[in-house]
Amino acid sequence: MDADGRWLLRLNMQRVSERNGVIRCYIVYVVRLRPGQRTSELPPPEEIPLSTYRAVHRPGEGGAYIADAVDVETWNSQVRTAGNAQKNCVDNHGVRF
Repeated sequence: MDADGRWLLRLNMQRVSERNGVIRCYIVYVVRLRPGQRTSELPPPEEIPLSTYRAVHRPGEGGAYIADAVDVETWNSQVRTAGNAQKNCVDNHGVRF
């Protein structure tokens, strides 16, 4: 828990090989299950629609959202995120996250 009483998600991440191209940003997605939902009921990852932190955390709701974006310039193998704090990150096409 952080100083504001929010739960923190701590991830130990390893850098991925860049032999197929430059990686500028690692994006952390969180999938929150609805009450009683099982992981076996989830569709394939590419078919899960993205929502917002607020919508996914409403009582009785679930879904997926972007929890954080880690720029390779500020890389740290331990990522701590409260789930709704996104950093600025620029992809290969100049799109800012």
